[in-house]
Amino acid sequence: MTETQFLTALEKTTKAYRWRLIDGKIRAKARYHVKEAKAAIEDNTFDPLTAVMRFNRQGTHSVREAVVKSQYPIHFTMAVIKGADKLQNRGYPQVLRGKMKKVLKLKD
Repeated sequence: MTETQFLTALEKTTKAYRWRLIDGKIRAKARYHVKEAKAAIEDNTFDPLTAVMRFNRQGTHSVREAVVKSQYPIHFTMAVIKGADKLQNRGYPQVLRGKMKKVLKLKD
């Protein structure tokens, strides 16, 4: 899948999630609580990659599982993680972070 397909899928999640910047990190909280098999979800908060996978009914995964099970190339998933967590402030992760914030209508 491509960056455009990911951003389109991320934009569709705005109906099911409340997106916020929490300590500079892009995070979502599920609007509707669903009891799931894995109770280890911390306060029902998700990063963009796991939120897209959960929204597309590919299950709720930890970030590590989401990287392995996603349909996206590994360099792209790592850029999503670095951009969402504000781990890198230069290069492609920063560009992707800006695009995610624009799609989700987040402001600093």
